Amino acid sequence: MGNQNGTTTIVAPLLLGKKTYPFVVNITPTVQNGLDGDRHINLSQMRAVDSQRIKNQQGVLEDVYWEEIEKAVCIELGFSLAFKSS
Repeated sequence: MGNQNGTTTIVAPLLLGKKTYPFVVNITPTVQNGLDGDRHINLSQMRAVDSQRIKNQQGVLEDVYWEEIEKAVCIELGFSLAFKSS
């Protein structure tokens, strides 16, 4: 969970199926992430929630998705990716 010293953290819904939008990241089920079918993270629905609402961990998202998540967040918030170095 991010922001481990704060009282809130940012979450985004993990929804059924796959979608093709620049603010969506599709996730394939694996043993590590604990999913039972195809899902997508909709970064257009990010929310700040009280950290106490996060009760348990269902699985761990693989590292391969984090660059795509970062890109989708930047697109959703209107940030330029040009400042990033490769």
